[in-house]
Amino acid sequence: LRKLLYTHIVNDVKLANKGKHRNHKLNKTLQGFMYTMLTAADAQDKHGEGAIAAKKSLDVCIELYRKNIWTDAKAVNVIVQASFSPITKIMVTAVQFFLSPQKKSKNGDESESEAEEGEKASMSRKNVQLVLHQSKINKKTRHRKRLLEKANRARKIIQARDEGTVDDSNSMSKNKGPPVTFDVLSLVHDPQGFAEKLFARVHNSAAATKRGGSTVDRFEVRLLLLKLVSRLVGHHQLQLIPFYPFLQRYLQPHQVEVTQILASLATASHAFTPPDVLQPLIRTVADNFVSDH
Repeated sequence: LRKLLYTHIVNDVKLANKGKHRNHKLNKTLQGFMYTMLTAADAQDKHGEGAIAAKKSLDVCIELYRKNIWTDAKAVNVIVQASFSPITKIMVTAVQFFLSPQKKSKNGDESESEAEEGEKASMSRKNVQLVLHQSKINKKTRHRKRLLEKANRARKIIQARDEGTVDDSNSMSKNKGPPVTFDVLSLVHDPQGFAEKLFARVHNSAAATKRGGSTVDRFEVRLLLLKLVSRLVGHHQLQLIPFYPFLQRYLQPHQVEVTQILASLATASHAFTPPDVLQPLIRTVADNFVSDH
């Protein structure tokens, strides 16, 4: 039933914002409702019904963003609020959205148009050589000429895709609307506060123990948060000085996912980062990862 309601909500909002028309009044009302669901008191208890409603509200916001319908700052900042949720599942979903805004979740259902497009792509890859071969031996007609032109276009697209030089934005169907060309992180209202709150959660989780009923986020969750903090710091050129010494403790050769931690350090380094903050990290990297042999 929840899945049915979720599908109906997404489709109804999509129909209300069909083409270039945007129903701003409806969007504003629904986004306010989603914000209320995510910040409600019962949405902070993972065993309550409010948590389920909050997760579905977050899924609706993310899906409508990926369909290029809710791409405004208000919708993005509703998802920002979900990143502060004490429920790990909701928080991780929001953080993964900011790390990969256009990437489909593994348990998300693809739309019919996307499925049809993928099927056509696979069929063209499978049959393009057959069409090219038949064009050499069969009688030339207008229909076969059109098939040959279509096969040649498909062959060029497949070749470019294999080489990694294809522009996927040009291959989008016309009824999906224009692709989102701006960075989702640019729409965050308070990037400094956002980064500080996320880093505080990582820091507290790393320092906490399970004694006294404290909950500790798994390392994989903390790593996701660190990656998002580093992108916020690098994109907005923020000053988050405690972030760098915190990363230094993980710069060890035996550390799990040390390459991702190094990448986060590089992402968070920008022109306005104080040199005296980066110098100890550079020394640590040189001592632990650089060898003369």
